Amino acid sequence: MLEQRITELTAAVTQLIAVMSNGQATAPAPQTAPAAMPPAPNFAVPTPQAPAQSWAPPPAAAPAGAPFNDQPGLFAYCQATYTANNALGPVMGQILQKMTPNGEASALQPNQYGEFYAAVEAAKNGK
Repeated sequence: MLEQRITELTAAVTQLIAVMSNGQATAPAPQTAPAAMPPAPNFAVPTPQAPAQSWAPPPAAAPAGAPFNDQPGLFAYCQATYTANNALGPVMGQILQKMTPNGEASALQPNQYGEFYAAVEAAKNGK
């Protein structure tokens, strides 16, 4: 309906132009609607195939003297130590202040786990 109305208005404007230029112009034939759009392309991502053999890297060995080898183990150790003796919380904080730039356990590197563990165990034993 809208396309038909546009076609009619275009023809009327063309006739007005022709009349204004002393009848020299002729009205063009109405244009047909453009062809329908083709269907949208399919951009589906192919499903990756499962590898023939799956493997996981071997667990890292615990640093010398520490019973944990990763951050979750470090955090579990800190929490268990604090839960067992709340007075060790500030002591662990002081140890972390000396060992890391920001005083947080998350800043400890795996090669520092043994040193941290030894310092906390020494504090537990009053050394």
